[in-house]
Amino acid sequence: MATSTERHIRALDAPAVIVWSLAAALLWGCIDVSQVVVTTGGQQLLRLAAMVASLYAMLGLLGGALLAAITPRLLPTRLATTCSVAGLALVCWGTLLVGTYVNVVHLPSITSPVTMVANVVLVVSAIGLWRLLAGSAAAARCAESRRLAAAVAGLAFAGCLLAARGWASPMPPIGTAAASDKPNVFVIVIDTLRYDRTGLGLKAASKTPNLDRLAGEGTAFERAYAQASWTKPSAASLFTSLYPSSHGANLRRDRLSGEPLTIAELLARNGYRTAVFSANPWISPAFGFDQGVEYFYQSEPETFSRLVVLLQALRAADRVLPGHALRTGIRRMEDLYGLRTARATNCERDGAIVEAFAGWLASRPEQPGFAYFHLMSPHIPYQPPGVESDFAAADQVALLQQTDALASDRRALLLSLYDQTVAYADQLLGEIVSTLRARGILDQSVLIVSADHGEEFHEHGRWGHGKSLYDEVVRVPLVLRGPGVAAGVTAPGPAMLVDVLPTIAALLGLPADALWEGSILGAAPADRTAYAELIREGGLETYMIYRNGRKYLEIVDGLGASPRRELYDLDIDAREARPVVGSEDRDWQNQLAAIRESARSKRLAGGEALLDEAAQEKLEALGYLN
Repeated sequence: MATSTERHIRALDAPAVIVWSLAAALLWGCIDVSQVVVTTGGQQLLRLAAMVASLYAMLGLLGGALLAAITPRLLPTRLATTCSVAGLALVCWGTLLVGTYVNVVHLPSITSPVTMVANVVLVVSAIGLWRLLAGSAAAARCAESRRLAAAVAGLAFAGCLLAARGWASPMPPIGTAAASDKPNVFVIVIDTLRYDRTGLGLKAASKTPNLDRLAGEGTAFERAYAQASWTKPSAASLFTSLYPSSHGANLRRDRLSGEPLTIAELLARNGYRTAVFSANPWISPAFGFDQGVEYFYQSEPETFSRLVVLLQALRAADRVLPGHALRTGIRRMEDLYGLRTARATNCERDGAIVEAFAGWLASRPEQPGFAYFHLMSPHIPYQPPGVESDFAAADQVALLQQTDALASDRRALLLSLYDQTVAYADQLLGEIVSTLRARGILDQSVLIVSADHGEEFHEHGRWGHGKSLYDEVVRVPLVLRGPGVAAGVTAPGPAMLVDVLPTIAALLGLPADALWEGSILGAAPADRTAYAELIREGGLETYMIYRNGRKYLEIVDGLGASPRRELYDLDIDAREARPVVGSEDRDWQNQLAAIRESARSKRLAGGEALLDEAAQEKLEALGYLN
């Protein structure tokens, strides 16, 4: 007569081990997809879920076959028969995925003491769970059932797809239903838009009739400053009303901290549905711009390989393997499931944003909404729709690494392409306004239109942005229109992007936060001091203050370099070509030092974002190489 152990061995043959391993793998696939759903708000998730399920299924089958082959040889018979299924399949996959997830998402570097201790705890906990399952009669009975294993595998696979389908629409609103008298709020940022290339700063031959029209219907600010000269820190200052030294999102891998209150969080708490429509890879959940946002639309969606834990693990393993076989395989799977698309131009991505906004606006018209737009048309490479040019996109991007001047005809061509993309962005601005007008909500909505920074065309020996704080990169257009806003007014006093959040709060009757650096637009004194800063890799630091027509800069070109100080009288030297050094230089140094110290005293704990290969490629295509 066969012993009990022999019966278990016959019941728990290799197919059972494999099916249970497949079930465990697919269960973790479902969890992985759910994590991505929460992060992205639901773009291309059915395709992603199918691909993730396929990957987990393949690894589950391979892992199960390996366990079935080696477990009986390594473990005592009864322990092998029980644990090879209910123990090893679930615990091995669980430890692998939990360990990877915790390390990638929550823990610092692998050599950190905190990370090492956490991983030891994970391993010890896994061993304890394994032993518990090994001694469980219930686990042994469950492990004998191949049908149960197949059912768990099928349910896990269905869970991957249902999680995506169920959450592919915008998530439920945060807060309660709002009264109909609350105005909608729309903040429209046009990337890389110089003040002096708009109708606000260039009165003749304006390329921005829609922006000019909004300015005539509201209040325009003649001198407005961004708080940094590249997207991430500048937009973070707009979102939080904090200077870059305070919010900490300055370097490429910095992520906006979850501590400061963002515009979206403030309005979500007060009954608004919230959305972000972004064509810029920096303005993404990866860098913390999804705080308080119900629906996050990216016209070029965030790369899933950064978000899916399994794909991150495979890419990490691929770095130490010859030939990059895993990376090639992942790319082919992305092609198969339609997750890799040809890279669109900046203008094309902006067009997709306007279409997506119209659908979002119509989804819950009874509830007031907040939307932030980040349009990219005027960002290099300048590729206006329907325009053929011999100034190739790659050559434009390469220009950002040069300091040489262009021949006059080539510079004129570059400026012409830039102006045409500015005109296209203004056209899309007009379409957004027309959508609001067609729905009958334009006059009951607050509109703020601005830019995150400008662009250098070799005025100070550079191309692009993010390298200095001269006016061509930090002076931006700023227009405010809506209920309670004076029409046809041009305000001369300095304004800043940090003023956007306090202004919205004031217009909605909400209290200000003590940490905010900004003031209510139009209410600040004319002799106010405007401030900006630029902190980059390699020790590059530049700080700027503007007051009463004069502008002071302190520039540190790298680690260990002594600061250069420049003072300009913009009333007689608008191009900042002739620095003036006067007896008041010490006063300017003291003013700047006081603002810097105040900003640093509020420094919040930030995070670090993970840049995978696909995200890196997107940023490099826009010239972010350093």
